[in-house]
Amino acid sequence: MSEQIIELNDQVDTATLYGVNNQNILCLKNMHPKVRVVARGYVLKATGADEEVAAFEQDLRKVEQFCIEHNTLTEEIIIELIKGEAPQVFQHDNLILHGVNGKSILARTAHQQKLLHDYQKNDLLFAGGPAGSWGCWCGPPCRRTRWWRRRASACACLRFPPRTGCR
Repeated sequence: MSEQIIELNDQVDTATLYGVNNQNILCLKNMHPKVRVVARGYVLKATGADEEVAAFEQDLRKVEQFCIEHNTLTEEIIIELIKGEAPQVFQHDNLILHGVNGKSILARTAHQQKLLHDYQKNDLLFAGGPAGSWGCWCGPPCRRTRWWRRRASACACLRFPPRTGCR
């Protein structure tokens, strides 16, 4: 019986690696039933026979590397990685960008998907934010009337041609 402390790479997202309710770690434990695993943060402690612990660490490193590259992990992917097969990676049709840690930012709503589709067709798009974010020249009455008297340079009404109801 040997005990080995395994430190994870700092780039891995532990929430993705461990899974909901440690589901992914439990899957790894089930694939290596003779190894006892305790996971806390970026450190795992594996206890068992030397060969079993070494095999567990090798499989954990495969799963960890996949998690760093794709920032997604399921039980099916873990099983395919341990068996030595290449897991099928899904390409997202509605992918906007990859975030800071490689997390995929997807277009979720119908309007976001339409915007993404239009962006692929056109070179330049104008998209407004939530209601009221385009300035105060949107119609009567001007909501910033009192405020622009104090700071005239900050009011959009003075910088853009006024529309109906703006001063």
